[in-house]
Amino acid sequence: MVFAKALPDTGPVAANDAIVVTFAATAVDSTHPIMTESLVLVDSNDNSIRPSAMYGPYAEASGSANDWAGVFAPLPAGIYTYKIQVTDTTMTNSDIATGSVTVATGLGPAITSEVVGKVAPNSVAGIASNEAVVITWATSTDKSSPSLANVTPNVTVTNDSTHVATTATTYYGPYSQFGGAASFWAADVGTLPAGTYTYTIKMTDSAGHTAAFTSPAGAIQVAAASPLLVDAPGPARGAPTPLTSAELAPIVAAAEQRLTAALGTQATAGLGGASVQLADLSSGMLGETSGKTVLIDRDAAGYGWFVDPTPSDNAEFAERLGPDTLAAAQDSPAAGRVDLLTTVMHEMGHVLGYRDDSSGDLMDAVLPLGVRRTVAVDEVFASYS
Repeated sequence: MVFAKALPDTGPVAANDAIVVTFAATAVDSTHPIMTESLVLVDSNDNSIRPSAMYGPYAEASGSANDWAGVFAPLPAGIYTYKIQVTDTTMTNSDIATGSVTVATGLGPAITSEVVGKVAPNSVAGIASNEAVVITWATSTDKSSPSLANVTPNVTVTNDSTHVATTATTYYGPYSQFGGAASFWAADVGTLPAGTYTYTIKMTDSAGHTAAFTSPAGAIQVAAASPLLVDAPGPARGAPTPLTSAELAPIVAAAEQRLTAALGTQATAGLGGASVQLADLSSGMLGETSGKTVLIDRDAAGYGWFVDPTPSDNAEFAERLGPDTLAAAQDSPAAGRVDLLTTVMHEMGHVLGYRDDSSGDLMDAVLPLGVRRTVAVDEVFASYS
C-alpha cells in the first residue's frame, strides 16, 4: 500500500494535499479474479472516510492489471487508520489489510526577519510612549501555499506585566526591499504605554494554513515620554487660578494652526485624533503626553498660566533671547508666568513623534517663566528629518 499526494512534490502528505492511496491485489486463482474492493480511512473520532473516486484494476509498468487507487479530498492533520478489503468472484476468498497513516499540518507561509522600530524614525535611540511602534517581517510560502498576495496578517502586542493585548489595525504589504521579491510586511501598532512587550505575528493563507512567530518577553521596550518641566528661580507663591477648559480650547486651536503652517500635512495627519486635557500633574510638571493624549497641568506647577488673549501674535513677548525664543518684559502680563501656548505646542510635538532636547528650542525639556518659543518648527525639527 502506498499513501501519497495526488500531485506529488517534496515533503510529507499535508492537510492541504489531495491524497491517493494505491495498492495491489492478486487473486488466489486466476480463474476467479478480484470482483470487489473496499478502501476506507478512519479518523481519531471513528468517522469513516471513503474515497471520492476508485480506479482499477490497472497495470503499472507493463505488469499485470492488479493495481488499484483511491483518491481522497484533503484531510485535516492527524493519524488515520486504513482498511483495504478485496474479494474474488467466489465470494469466499477475501483478504484485509490494515495500518495507519499520518497527515501532517500544512506548511503554508513562513515568517522571518522580524524587526521592531518606530513609525517616525529619529536620531534618538529607543522607543518612547509618544512614538508609534512598527513591526516589519518577511514571509515566504511553500509549494502548497497560495501566493503572498492571498496571505492575511495579524499582529498582537501584549504587555508583559498587565497582559493587556493590542492588535494592529494598519498593515502594509507585501512589498519589496532593495529590488527583491515582494515578500515584506509591516504593521503599525500605534503608541504604547511605557513598559515591556511580547509580540506575535500570524500569517494565514487562503487555504487556512497559519504560521505564527512569538517573540521573547521584553522584545519591545517602551520608555515613558519625558514631561515638560518648569524652570523657575524659586518656589511658587500663592495659589493661581486654575485653568479652565474654555480658556484652554482657543490656545489648542492656535497651537494646531501654528504647527500646521510650519509642517503642513505632517501636522494635519499627525494631530488627527489628538486630545488635550487638564490634569493635576506631579510637582514641577507642566505637560505630559502619552500616545495622542496630552495632559496640561491645571495651575502650571503652581506658577500660573499666561493665557494669551491674542495667540496668533507674540505682542506680549517683546525681548528676543534667541532666533526662536522670546521673553516677556517686566511690565508684560506674561512676565513671571508660564506660556500656555508654548507648552501646548511642545506637547503636540510629542504627539508628532519628536523627543525632548536641551537646545533651547520648542522641544527643550524645560520652560522658563515668561518665555515663548515660537513656531519656526521647520528649523526646530530639521534635525529629525
